[in-house]
Amino acid sequence: MSGNVQQTEQETRLATEPQLDELRLTWERAINKLRGRLTFEVAQSWNGRSLEIDKMAEGLLSNPPALSYTVPGLCPHAKMSIIGKTDGTETLAKAKWDFSRIDPNFSNWRLDVSSLPTKRQNVSVLELERSGTLSKIFNSLSSNLDSLCLTQPQIIKFVREYPFKLIGSPHGENFFLFKSGKEFFVAHVARFGAFGSYSLGVGVHRFSDDRVLRAVDHDRIVIPTLKLKPVAA
Repeated sequence: MSGNVQQTEQETRLATEPQLDELRLTWERAINKLRGRLTFEVAQSWNGRSLEIDKMAEGLLSNPPALSYTVPGLCPHAKMSIIGKTDGTETLAKAKWDFSRIDPNFSNWRLDVSSLPTKRQNVSVLELERSGTLSKIFNSLSSNLDSLCLTQPQIIKFVREYPFKLIGSPHGENFFLFKSGKEFFVAHVARFGAFGSYSLGVGVHRFSDDRVLRAVDHDRIVIPTLKLKPVAA
């Protein structure tokens, strides 16, 4: 009898997974549209409930997926997301509609350059469980760093479409590997405030920097969803 009950429960979970995915996607789209249409007065009245909305969104979106790979020290945070196609023209240095604070090094290091157009891309969000440098963390995922890169337009599109999957300050930040010419860089996005009234800032590090990410901060990295074979420690 107990075996039949367990089998039924498992079948129910499997049956509802597509429904949950659709619910999460619908929630994200609805909140993003609403955020863009709020008047100043409505936004002000929403501020008092922003923390409540923040927690509700996090709870809805934080069911960890069964990814095709596991990496020591990194934990899947949310269901796989899909970034739509891009034309390659947007750059982080000029994304003033999306970020209230932009690191001047995007311009100083001549990173304000367009990229090739991209097709739809599946991406995964991984949360840090073990401290390490940027190079150590990304190299633990794959020896092929190009496979871990997103373009600048893809980073902007992810931040624009999936703000709920960004860890919020004063906790950690969200890290994206990208490439300009032959050099690798890491964009880091910070979210200030709850979802009712938040702002975003974006900075940049050279991949070769010895920047240490601390597990206690719950930093997250966003990478293309690939069938990766983690590099042995």
